[in-house]
Amino acid sequence: MNNPETQVREYLEAISDRDFELARTFLADDDFSYISPIARFDDADRFIEQVSAIGPILEQIKIRRLFVSEPEVIVIADALITLHGYVTRTTAILFQTKNEAPS
Repeated sequence: MNNPETQVREYLEAISDRDFELARTFLADDDFSYISPIARFDDADRFIEQVSAIGPILEQIKIRRLFVSEPEVIVIADALITLHGYVTRTTAILFQTKNEAPS
């Protein structure tokens, strides 16, 4: 089993690598929830479908800070995107993890 920090790092690496199939393995099948200022999902498959649409403009995700208070992980990350040239957006993300290995 992976610890919460490893789970989050590997998930973000999969997103950064545009490996959305692998990224999906880190998300819960039941009780999935994603809430942001612009979207809300309660279905992990639908969420990955939408996230994969950003693949063409996502250049890299770089973790600036990561804080763990099991089962929660807070990440501050820079996302380098190619929309309107190369633009970096810094974001904070709160993950709630389960102590289960991806399938």
